Amino acid sequence: SDEPTVYAIGDVIGNYLLAHVAEVEGLLAVDHIAGKGPEPIDYSAVPRCTYCHPQIGSVGLSEKECEEQGIPIEVGKAQFMPNGKAMALGETDGFSKVIRHAETGELLGGHIIGPEATDLVMEYVVAKKNRMSAASIAHTIHPHPTLSEVNLDALHNAIGEPVHG
Repeated sequence: SDEPTVYAIGDVIGNYLLAHVAEVEGLLAVDHIAGKGPEPIDYSAVPRCTYCHPQIGSVGLSEKECEEQGIPIEVGKAQFMPNGKAMALGETDGFSKVIRHAETGELLGGHIIGPEATDLVMEYVVAKKNRMSAASIAHTIHPHPTLSEVNLDALHNAIGEPVHG
């Protein structure tokens, strides 16, 4: 607020109306009150989760938003269908899509529809928050067999190094 001794968090300040955002805003307010010089919140790296079937997890910019802002992008997408863990779970509907800056390689957005998407999106959230390149994540070893390999395949597709045909 404009008052130095009044703090507001969560829905009342009108940012993302999400419990996990309000929690971080609350911690930021406490750190500020305690004089700890808190790190500002990066609202561009907020995970957006929809708990439906299949789940939806998203962070950052969409292709449309990049287009509207004139940002040159490359997109990689991978389906859950051929993933061994997804087949074992009987949950093969959906995909993971990653959007990267065509010139810098920085991850701009990640969007997942499928099993455990609300957990899987965290890989993209960490990358977005730390301004990582899609290539640096793609060149990180992912365990097998896991659902996270769908993200890995999308990342490899985005950087022009497809693993599967």
